Amino acid sequence: MTTIAVLLPCYNEAASIGKVVAAFKEALPMADIYVYDNNSTDNTAERASSAGAVIRQEPNRGKGNVVRRMFSDVEADIYVMADGDETYDAAIAPELIRKLIDENLDMVVGTRVAANDKSFRAGHKFGNHMLTGLVKYLFGYGFEDTPIGQVPTGNRRGGFIVHTWDAGSGKELQKMEGHTDIVSSAFSLDGTKIVAANRDGTAHIWDVESGEELQILKGHTRTLTSIAFSPEGTKIVTGSFDGTARIWSLD
Repeated sequence: MTTIAVLLPCYNEAASIGKVVAAFKEALPMADIYVYDNNSTDNTAERASSAGAVIRQEPNRGKGNVVRRMFSDVEADIYVMADGDETYDAAIAPELIRKLIDENLDMVVGTRVAANDKSFRAGHKFGNHMLTGLVKYLFGYGFEDTPIGQVPTGNRRGGFIVHTWDAGSGKELQKMEGHTDIVSSAFSLDGTKIVAANRDGTAHIWDVESGEELQILKGHTRTLTSIAFSPEGTKIVTGSFDGTARIWSLD
């Protein structure tokens, strides 16, 4: 069964969050709805809880902090991210999800359309145009509404593979399978080993030449945030969202 999580990062959205949660419960009755309170000073969390949402906290303010926390905490096959300010139409979420599935896409982004000139504050409109223009400049044609919250994304478990390539010829050297969701990887300095960090908190070490899996490092309880070999290649250091760092000796 496909699992869907609606992720709603909020800061001082008490006036609207109850309506937003109710709208997504109606549009996606099978989904779990999470409200991440980004250290609000009003009763956003209480209003969201009363509406039936699961409440989580991210005390470090800032959209980047709360988005990173959401995707690290919540496991689902499909994520729908929106804001709690009632500027997104929850009713179109099923249509966006159908497109994601039917066309085998990684992400679908909706574009907000202002009903009138007062729909968005002037500062928000300026920031949106500036950020969207920067994305288009750096990456070519981009989104029309980059800060948009209505974003269904897929989580492709079980299909993540490490590929190694020869930089000169472009020839694929090895394909290393068995990961659940890779977040980063690193080579040893001598180029004989590669380590891949997984979202489940584990790290897999492979022999580059043979593609053989050498070791699995287990101990972290949350997604790894960083991973690196020691200069001599006999140790690996890992950092995790669980707040710990570990040093591992290789067998």
